[in-house]
Amino acid sequence: AGPQGAAGPQGAEGKAGTNGAGALFSATGGGIELKESEGVAVTKTVPPGSYMIWAKADLIAESTKAGFEESLCFLVDRPGTTNTGKEELLDLGSWTAELVEKEPADFLGQAAVAMQATLTSSVTSTLSVVCAVDNASPGITAHNVLAQLQALAVTSIG
Repeated sequence: AGPQGAAGPQGAEGKAGTNGAGALFSATGGGIELKESEGVAVTKTVPPGSYMIWAKADLIAESTKAGFEESLCFLVDRPGTTNTGKEELLDLGSWTAELVEKEPADFLGQAAVAMQATLTSSVTSTLSVVCAVDNASPGITAHNVLAQLQALAVTSIG
């Protein structure tokens, strides 16, 4: 083998790499009265892929007398673009509290119920936050006043 030759000319500039930031899918909903049957507070459809998902439901319960409220919220995934079909439970949040008397004959309770999960799906998915009253004293009215759902697309989940 002979001696090494002189350095060659500078090569052409390469293509820019892909942006490492993932797409954020976000939805806001709420404004539903909570009953013993489940009510959909917010939904968002996302394309196939991997996601980190955060959701929050702000709940309020009111009554004219003392009592307690117990509500459940579920973060669910349903394959497809409609909110029907077999659902997969991703996370569950709950709230149980005694109502506080703010003024005579005006009792109130409120909470923010948080949920989070990861999801990898090979098909389009409809993500939903679904809430319901699990147990409550008679005469209590409960509402989901605001629900938020964010799904951040990620390259992989380890």
